[in-house]
Amino acid sequence: FGSCRQVHLSAPLGVGLAWFACERAMAMAAVAGDEVGQAAAAGLVLPPVVFAEPADVLAEDPVSGVAWRCAAQREARFPRPGGGGERQAFLAEGLLSRAEALQLLDMARDADANHEVVAVEADTSTDSAEPPGFVEVMHAGQYLSPAWSAALRPVVDGRLLPYLRHRYASAGLVVCAANIERHPAVSSSAAASPPCSPDSRFLCSAVVALGDEEAGVEGRVVVQRSAGIASQSVVSLRPGDMFVHQFGLPRRLCPTSCLRYSLIFQVKDSILACLTNTTPWYEASAGAGDADAQFFLALQLAGVGADASGCDDGGSRAASLLESSAASGHPDAQEQLGAWYLDGLHGLANDDFAAVGWLHKAALQGHLVAQRRLAELLLQGRGAARNTAEAVRWLREASAQGDAEAAYLVTTAYTCGHGVDQDDSAALSFCKLGASLGHPELMFRLGVHLVAGKGLSRDLREAMLWLQKASEKGHFAACCNLGVLYAKGFPGMPPDLARARACYERAAGAGDVLAQYNLAVMHTRGLGGLERSPTEARRLCELACEGGHEPARHLLEKLKLQDQHGDSNDGALNTALLPCISMDDSQRRRLDSLLAESKAMRSTEPGQDVEELVDVLRQVVRCAEVVDASAVVDEESLQVTASTMSGKRTVQRIAVQRASVDEAAALLAQGPVLVAEALPRLSGKRVLDFMPRLVAAAGKVPADYEVQTCGGQVQVHRAPLAKYIQLLQGSSADMAYLMKTSEVLCRPELAEFAETPACCRLGEQGGLEALLPSVPCELLVGGAHAKSSLHRGSLCCGTWIFLVLGKIRWHVFPPTAAQGLSASSGALGSGVSPFDSFAAAGRDEHAPGRPGPPPAVGAESLEVEQTMGELLVLPPGWFQQAQLEDRCLALVGQFITEETAAAAAREIGPWLAARLPTEATEAAGQPTEAGLPPRELLCRIAEELARGDIAGRPDMCNMLFSTLI
Repeated sequence: FGSCRQVHLSAPLGVGLAWFACERAMAMAAVAGDEVGQAAAAGLVLPPVVFAEPADVLAEDPVSGVAWRCAAQREARFPRPGGGGERQAFLAEGLLSRAEALQLLDMARDADANHEVVAVEADTSTDSAEPPGFVEVMHAGQYLSPAWSAALRPVVDGRLLPYLRHRYASAGLVVCAANIERHPAVSSSAAASPPCSPDSRFLCSAVVALGDEEAGVEGRVVVQRSAGIASQSVVSLRPGDMFVHQFGLPRRLCPTSCLRYSLIFQVKDSILACLTNTTPWYEASAGAGDADAQFFLALQLAGVGADASGCDDGGSRAASLLESSAASGHPDAQEQLGAWYLDGLHGLANDDFAAVGWLHKAALQGHLVAQRRLAELLLQGRGAARNTAEAVRWLREASAQGDAEAAYLVTTAYTCGHGVDQDDSAALSFCKLGASLGHPELMFRLGVHLVAGKGLSRDLREAMLWLQKASEKGHFAACCNLGVLYAKGFPGMPPDLARARACYERAAGAGDVLAQYNLAVMHTRGLGGLERSPTEARRLCELACEGGHEPARHLLEKLKLQDQHGDSNDGALNTALLPCISMDDSQRRRLDSLLAESKAMRSTEPGQDVEELVDVLRQVVRCAEVVDASAVVDEESLQVTASTMSGKRTVQRIAVQRASVDEAAALLAQGPVLVAEALPRLSGKRVLDFMPRLVAAAGKVPADYEVQTCGGQVQVHRAPLAKYIQLLQGSSADMAYLMKTSEVLCRPELAEFAETPACCRLGEQGGLEALLPSVPCELLVGGAHAKSSLHRGSLCCGTWIFLVLGKIRWHVFPPTAAQGLSASSGALGSGVSPFDSFAAAGRDEHAPGRPGPPPAVGAESLEVEQTMGELLVLPPGWFQQAQLEDRCLALVGQFITEETAAAAAREIGPWLAARLPTEATEAAGQPTEAGLPPRELLCRIAEELARGDIAGRPDMCNMLFSTLI
């Protein structure tokens, strides 16, 4: 039951090679019997770091005079890539006693149990029930709670700082930050070897293992000596031991088979560097020829000193430093310099030839991103002659190091024979590798391979697991195929039409034509808990027909034929609602033969019995035809368009009006308006002035924020604004970040930016100020994939949103949709709907997340694509929901003007009539006709608010998802 997709390895993919240069760290996974799998498997067992013999060290603090004796210090040295000195690391045994390690372990477990741990995005190669996370215990040199201060201060002041100041001969060293990090347990088969990364914000870092030595729990730190993953080695730490390294050495914490916690200290060279979040040590080290310092300083100058073109003095110096670091053989600098030449950034002219040269140098040292970028240029023939075979070789290298996108491209090459001989077996090997690395498309293909039994033994249970994983990552073709498996069932798993329906609804809402057709079939027959609904079936068939789905066109014709003849029981009319009859090919041929014989009998033995027999056989044939149509295998399954995989709905919405500042006020009477150049102080290059001032003035101001998961769960945390902005880099569909706060823009230093747009300002006539919130506007900061709730503010006021950075997709609904949205009723008509307008309508109640609104309500909505520098203005009473397409920063406020007073009075009147037993009640019920004029009515409400006669000040309705909790 249900249309599904089937992979043909020999067929062209029909998908253009998409090239991305993102530096995403992906995991390696073993693929048995394949050279890539052998290379990946070899990386799972890492060699130990070789340390020198232990030495007894007496470390005395030159500032406090406190001394600590480390009975066993071991030193390790790692040559810098390309030569030019060494990187040092130290293993200091016994920083914590067993009792101290156990005490801190208990405190970490308590913080975890109290949901204080902030989850971070998990490595796709790990098989863990919960993500890794951290608890911040020190920030900007300050302990964040008395308990952590009491537990850590004796260790920091009495042992850690004396040792580090002695070790690095620097009396000004301070501990700037400290975190407790959680490392969830993973199975040994899933333990992978992703790339390490340096912690360039700090002079040095110290990792301390927590746990019970008697329980056999040890910490593991992985270091990477050069760009290639093959250079990784591991340091084993007993509880209480400390591993110390400087900024240039890439490292990561290694997951094991049990839950572990580590204590991470991050150190800077002065208290000033700590408070200003700067890295002054880079200047001296870069001047002395330190390639690591030159590289990191170049990145800092490029990010801070460059204008929009990247060509000012800071950018020029950045390029000079980067060239020096690259010339010394630093692979990260070589890859970055190649990227700058490729795009003509920071004072460098565009030079494809130079880009290829530097990327090739980095690729030879095993730099994963350089290998993929070099392959891109070779395929395009940029900077070098087009060489597909060489490009595929570099993509294989990147795949072996755990690059999922490279694995996808190699799979494509072997499937189509681009640059290599067409090889189904090799394509399948790289498909398995990329699926293990978390690539959604390759997860989907591997699932289809397992369903079809092509190149692999047929395994429907394993196929379901891979399709489920791909579906969770937003691959809606996989979601449709998962629904087919649920609908058909297999040995050990009976059919489950309710779960099949949930899969079809999710994929159909995202525009998948096969899912739309399958769901239409369910509606025609009343399956999966649905009532029979030819109307809904027709709507879904029409959507599928727009996508060119032929079986949907046939079903739509039958449904239209039924409409023309009503509910007749004539077999020629009601085929769309006939029961399902399954039969194999031989049974179908026998049925066709019987029908032909019966028709022939009409001429030899005419009569009513023969006519009835022919009608019955026709009915049976049509039942079988319906089954055949719903079990079609799509032969073009690999030609999945980007829109199918994007997760966007295909609902057609009316466009929002666009206007100038002068036109906006008049157009608001007709609905929402997008306004250009509404806040000149926050447009164009002036944004570059706003961001540093925002961080300088309010970077340390704490505010609440949310972590939203794809399953609909929400965690609320609190962090300083600057720290939260750093977290936004990890925002994803699985874990999205959203903050909306009034605690930031109220600072005097930012007053000039927190102004109401001119088209939303109240005129000189007074009396309405009390209707507005107590703060002029709020700050919205969020990461990609975050969503607000579907809500509206006070009915007295409209809402304005100015987008400073990023891109937001909005769904807005008129006031008439309030009942259909089942919105709650708060102060002065503000409210929140339980629906998610970006989800599929009518989703199964057991599916994760919020359901979409009813289709009839969804049809009333407008869709808005808001980009940087645009102002969205919503009249009073309109509902709104945002979905962030990128990292975004926006100002949000409420307003009332003379032009919107009539609309506000019209919307607030019924609310007042139902809730206010005052003299204004009768007039409020009909404010614009028999009662008070709109402005006078609003002034009356403002007076009652000022006196406290109306409970609940109408401050802005919080946009955050947690308003539903």
